[in-house]
Amino acid sequence: MRWRPLILNIFGYDVAWFGCVVGAAFGYAWAGIALAAANVALHMRWSPVVRREAALVFGGALVGVSADALMVVTGVYEYRPRPDGLSLEFLALFFAMWASFGTTMRIAMRFAWRRPWAGALLGLLGGPLAYLAAAKIGTITLPEGAAMWRSLAVIGVVYGVLTPVWVEWARRMFSGTGRAA
Repeated sequence: MRWRPLILNIFGYDVAWFGCVVGAAFGYAWAGIALAAANVALHMRWSPVVRREAALVFGGALVGVSADALMVVTGVYEYRPRPDGLSLEFLALFFAMWASFGTTMRIAMRFAWRRPWAGALLGLLGGPLAYLAAAKIGTITLPEGAAMWRSLAVIGVVYGVLTPVWVEWARRMFSGTGRAA
């Protein structure tokens, strides 16, 4: 395992996620989207197989933003800057965050390629923690009381299913190519 690509991959994703969440909370969603786009562009620039990588990143982002849109429509959480529903800003921001998460599938999430339970556990725990952090920062609003725990459980199930599926997709696309990291 080469450490430099792993550290850069995790750092790029974290900066993009934080930029999106904080930017949206303070009315600068476009700045977060730009950071995420830069992360994805740099990742694609260094990818050994750009077409496969783009299919993985953008295909997964499309599924992810669809899951988030469904969660907003069903009241699992509310996008605070635009509580009027599914705005273009919401769709662009969450697509950008999911695409940035997709950049981790070939490098940072490679540890889970042969361990689907690890991807599921990471999604089950990491998804709700990320949304709880976004709520504390002010990007989303979670329901109060027991309803908050139900919402976090739904988010955990969504991420607990989507993350290992996406990881498996990456494994099938990149294992055996000699271009995994």
